[in-house]
Amino acid sequence: MDRLKKILISHYGIRTHPYEDDSGVMSIGVGRNLDTKGLSVAEVDHLLENDIQISEKELSESFDWFDSLNTPRRHALTTLHYTLGMKNLMKFRKTLSLLSENLFLEASMLLLSKFFFAAKSLAIVKPSD
Repeated sequence: MDRLKKILISHYGIRTHPYEDDSGVMSIGVGRNLDTKGLSVAEVDHLLENDIQISEKELSESFDWFDSLNTPRRHALTTLHYTLGMKNLMKFRKTLSLLSENLFLEASMLLLSKFFFAAKSLAIVKPSD
C-alpha cells in the first residue's frame, strides 16, 4: 500500500485545498474527485472531529476559564469558535468578558441581540431529548 501511495502522490501531488484539475474536475488531496466521489459520511465525521478538537484546544489555550465551563457552555462557545474562527470570536470582547466573570445570562442575552439575529443562515438546533 505504501508503494502505491507513493506512486499516486508522484502522479497527483498533495493538495490540501480544493482545486480544479486539468480536466476541470474539482479535486482535493491526492487527486480525489469531489464532483463525483465527494466525501463519505465517515470522512466528514473525521474532519468534524478534527475541527472540534482544534476549536476546543484554541479556546482552552486562549481562555483560562474555558475548561471550567459546564458542558453546554463549552459547547456553545466551541460552536461560536467553529463558526467564526478565533479572530472573529475575539471581536466579541464584551461577551467574552461576561463569560470570564461567570455572567452567563448577560453574555447569552448579548449574543442573542448582536449575533444570532444577524446570522440568519445559522441553523438553530433543538435538543433531541
